[in-house]
Amino acid sequence: MKFIGRQAELALLQQHYRDARPALIPIYGRRRVGKSRLIDEFIKDKPNIYFLGKRTTAELQLRDFRDAASIQLPDAALQHAVFRDWQSALQTVTRLWKYKGKLVLVLDELQWTAEASPELPSMLHALWETEWAKRKDILVILCGSHVGFMEREILGEKSPLFGRRGDQIKLGPLPYPEAALMLPHYSATDRAGVYFLVGGVPAYLERFGAGRSMHESIAEEFCSELKFFALEPYFLIREELRDPSRYFAILTLLAEQRMRQKDLAEQSHIESKVLASYLNTMLELGYIAKAYPVVAGKVNPQQVLYEVADPLLCFWFRFIFPNLQLCRPGQEQTVFSQCIQPQLDSYFGKRFEKLCQESLMEDYRKRKIIWEHVGRYWDKNIELDVVGIRRDRWIDMGECKWGTVKSLREVAQSLEMKSARYPNAEGASIGKHIYLRTPVSRQIEGIQLHTLSDMF
Repeated sequence: MKFIGRQAELALLQQHYRDARPALIPIYGRRRVGKSRLIDEFIKDKPNIYFLGKRTTAELQLRDFRDAASIQLPDAALQHAVFRDWQSALQTVTRLWKYKGKLVLVLDELQWTAEASPELPSMLHALWETEWAKRKDILVILCGSHVGFMEREILGEKSPLFGRRGDQIKLGPLPYPEAALMLPHYSATDRAGVYFLVGGVPAYLERFGAGRSMHESIAEEFCSELKFFALEPYFLIREELRDPSRYFAILTLLAEQRMRQKDLAEQSHIESKVLASYLNTMLELGYIAKAYPVVAGKVNPQQVLYEVADPLLCFWFRFIFPNLQLCRPGQEQTVFSQCIQPQLDSYFGKRFEKLCQESLMEDYRKRKIIWEHVGRYWDKNIELDVVGIRRDRWIDMGECKWGTVKSLREVAQSLEMKSARYPNAEGASIGKHIYLRTPVSRQIEGIQLHTLSDMF
């Protein structure tokens, strides 16, 4: 598939490659987000040694590394070498590099290599200090999908490599406009629907290939225990987190509704202090997020709710995990039509609010507007789907309508009422917006209309 996006990341790597100095660049992020694909795109026209770590013994890993290096360095002594440790392996290979151009040395899935050789970060540090930092012809990329490992063992203050990196790339999912480019065979509505299901993770988007409708893909890919998405969240969570059963309990509750920490502790039967640790871990991983009524000034901690932020986890814990016992081969269409389809539009409506908030932030970035908060607002009287607090004494407010709008004027009147009741203590100017899935022919004075096809 054609490489899409990641232009800033590629530019950063190219900058380090052209630089006359050596560099050590960590690249990390969740499973399947496209780290290896980014590296492949970068090294495709450059001399490189690429090694993919595996869950095996140190001896087999060192042998595989030797074989990978022999492709780029056809040295007879190297082809039959037996390395006793990673320091001798890396030292030998990089000393043999005496060719024109900079060598890109890639250690991918570093966590699995370090699992068998825990001394690897220290050996990398020793080689950097004694040899590599003095050379102009080497660029080292350390890549890992275990976010905790990379932040602790490579980037953390206690890591032997702390302070040695040139820059770092924490790779996240593709933003919606780039994710949509991976789905050229779908309508704008179905592109957004897929994004609501799996977000901008390239490996997930590729599962929605041409030849099947979005509904057919959901039934086939999610609703059978034999298919990819039926168990993907298990692997995702178990790779990063200890005690997955408690995380599953928390995510199941949050997929149903946003909750305060106190209520979540009561319903999950997890002590509040212990729960805080679990929540902080998932916040750092991007699995969940904090939601609060967006107003000017500081956030009131008493109003903070927790919600599932990751699209795949949100959909999976809402629809698949509660019905996993039904997801048997041959039952796919039944599970989809009875357990998912009746609630799908309502679910998409909630995810559409998030997309509209993303659209507003993208608009701010393009116009170089600095903002304080973008999110939702609610109190006992009103709810606003989109609120953006800017630093120039301006507040944007919006209503989102995924379903069919029978009366645009009624939506506009509702927005006018809500904006008048919003607690605008500083008297900021207000911009009003209505976000719609489908285009409309008329305009409403004083309100900007945005449709799915023109939001980005």
